[in-house]
Amino acid sequence: MVGQDEYWSVSVNSICLGDRETSLPIVGGQVSRCYIDYAFGIQILIASEMVDIKIESPCLLEMHSERTTVSAYPQKGLGVAVTLFGKTVTSAIARENGRLELQFADCINLTVEPDPVYEAWTVAGPGGFLVVSRPGGGLSIWEDGSQPAAKHHL
Repeated sequence: MVGQDEYWSVSVNSICLGDRETSLPIVGGQVSRCYIDYAFGIQILIASEMVDIKIESPCLLEMHSERTTVSAYPQKGLGVAVTLFGKTVTSAIARENGRLELQFADCINLTVEPDPVYEAWTVAGPGGFLVVSRPGGGLSIWEDGSQPAAKHHL
């Protein structure tokens, strides 16, 4: 059996930086918390580790052919967004242009486009793992918070 730290290490090290996309190591994780402050956020529990996804720009939530714009500020569509609670992540892609695409069980999709002025979203995991959608597009990726040399810009 793979230990918690070993699982996360293997997953992070297998991030694909090719083909203009990054596969985020949260597939199979479950949404354990939805929260609202100055952003809309979800926390994903995977292999006993918590990954935080903070969305600071409006995003599109698609469920069963219905589309809802979700935004913490101004507040919009947040009631629908909490239906993500308990859902399993089936796909998690960060595109080179700064777009985040999350797919969940039960045909639910969440898409966040890059923001021209702000960081539209961040994904933060254990060990300093961080992916940020940069203002104006693009990604910054830190695989290990203690090693700035592991920072990638796409």
